[in-house]
Amino acid sequence: MFFVFAIGAIRWDRRASVLSMFVFFLYGGMIWGIFPSKPDISFESHFFGAVIGIVLAILLRNYDPYTAEKKYSWEDDEDEDDVSIFDDES
Repeated sequence: MFFVFAIGAIRWDRRASVLSMFVFFLYGGMIWGIFPSKPDISFESHFFGAVIGIVLAILLRNYDPYTAEKKYSWEDDEDEDDVSIFDDES
């Protein structure tokens, strides 16, 4: 969960951010597993899993290519149709 959230935040990837928020709302109690709550329950595995997820997100942020943004046909014609009413040719 921390990897998906961190990679979404670092790369400004909407899909990863939404996925991590969805998982957080489903398993929100998982966050409390990284803090020591009871002396007989180990928290280190969850804590270091979160740390490793964040570190790997930082290290692997440029590993895979970014998804190409969709380019619509009307976006290309925008420059040609841009006519200013303040252009005075007289």
